[in-house]
Amino acid sequence: MDPLLALSAYLDTLDYPAFIQDAAGRWLAANDAFCKLMLKPRAKLLGTVPGVGEDEELPNWADWKPAFVCGGMIEVNDEFRLPDQTIQRVMTSKRVIALADGRRVLVGEMRRSAAITSSREDEQLFRVIAEAMPYPMLLVNSADQLMIACNQRASEVFGWPTSGIIGQRLEELFVDANDCRQLLLMVRSHGSIKDYETCLRTASEQRIWGLVSARKSSLRGENVLLLGINDITERKRAEEALRDSESRYRAILQTTAEGYVLIDLAENAIVDVNPALCRMLGTRRQELVGARLDQYIALESREEWQKQSDKFAVSQHRQFELKLHTLDGHPLQVLANSSTLFDPLGRATSVFAMLTDITERKLNEDRVLYLAFYDTLTALPNRYLLSERVEQALLQQKRQGGQIALMFIDLDDFKQVNDTLGHDVGDALLQEVAKRLNECVRRSDTVARLGGDEFIVLLPNLKSREDAALVAEKIISSLNEPIYVGEHQLSARLSIGIAIAPLDGMDATSLKKAADMAMYRAKGQGKNGYAFFSAPLRF
Repeated sequence: MDPLLALSAYLDTLDYPAFIQDAAGRWLAANDAFCKLMLKPRAKLLGTVPGVGEDEELPNWADWKPAFVCGGMIEVNDEFRLPDQTIQRVMTSKRVIALADGRRVLVGEMRRSAAITSSREDEQLFRVIAEAMPYPMLLVNSADQLMIACNQRASEVFGWPTSGIIGQRLEELFVDANDCRQLLLMVRSHGSIKDYETCLRTASEQRIWGLVSARKSSLRGENVLLLGINDITERKRAEEALRDSESRYRAILQTTAEGYVLIDLAENAIVDVNPALCRMLGTRRQELVGARLDQYIALESREEWQKQSDKFAVSQHRQFELKLHTLDGHPLQVLANSSTLFDPLGRATSVFAMLTDITERKLNEDRVLYLAFYDTLTALPNRYLLSERVEQALLQQKRQGGQIALMFIDLDDFKQVNDTLGHDVGDALLQEVAKRLNECVRRSDTVARLGGDEFIVLLPNLKSREDAALVAEKIISSLNEPIYVGEHQLSARLSIGIAIAPLDGMDATSLKKAADMAMYRAKGQGKNGYAFFSAPLRF
């Protein structure tokens, strides 16, 4: 049955005026006695507001009906102006209740006596109202704290039949009797208490959490307490689960090897860090919290950090690499996995990131890349990197014109150095040759080592073959200067073969082959010199 209809039916059993109003002050129900007092039929009263005509704006009910704001029951002396303009002085008892469907209504009873007398009707009203409540209601004798009435919801929550609850002392429902005594003391001192949090027990000894609201009242001449209990067990379990989850999360953050940082986007300031990040950056927590992360970002990563920061508000999860530096300036490279946190309105408020130190991994990757494309002895490009650069130079030559020279260089009599002085001296000689070759060419040129005592020099963007001849002469002159390896004075004699693109070939293979043939021609001419490729060398 609709709780409002149940209350309305109860009002019709009373012989004194009674009514029900909503939060706007409208009469929702009225009994016959109230209608007679107002000199209006029920149909004319319902939906209207005291003292307000049909076309007038409704008053703010909460401003002038304190019972609706505070809840519970209050008793006030009213001067009630009747439609015939006579004044009726009454004592009005006003109780605010929350119906099972969530609505809050005010039940008013009007007596002409100086006070509301305790009667059997009060107890009947408690039962009608209590059964309309969605939460447990208890009526307790103030003298001995025995429970004398309850609603059906109390029986369902605590697991006792109504007869099992009535007659028990109130403190028997409390896990801690001190909580009960504290509650009673506060009600005696203040007349009421609202949302007193405590732990209660059921018939099966299960524990439930409740917010207890209590108010002093009277029944048949005796002081009683009216208690309402809001069951918050599920909320407490959720809060406990959240605390446990936060505790586990915090424990993980404190022990993980990955760095953790939480950044307030409004202030662009660090809010929280874990010990791992402090170790990674070589600093303390108190020095990081409140600082800006970009203070630790390397210059070459500032642009990347700004680009990622601009996307935090529109992309919840991101992964990117950053170069940082520690407090003492050492480089640090990290892989950042970030997540953005949003407020209920969808605005980005903060971002947290897990930072993995990939410095060693990146060094290994660079090392592998270096080994793939560079000669370990001389640090010169190897044949694989040389092939790429030759292809790039040929493409550029096709677009822009000009000439390309490819020099094939072979050290004369190098085997004799290895055989007589040892491989260590031979390696040192090769390193010095590589150094002097680099000194003889432009930054845009490439000096590569093919292996053993063979080198290649790539000269792009030449105007004529004479430019290549000048470089060859410069190389021979430089390497003919004494080379000192320990106590040994050496000199490097070399033969250079030169092929010119596009005249001698249009691809890397044909150019290299042509330069190789020209190098053998230089050796045949007496070594320590250079020779250009010419067509007859093919036969």
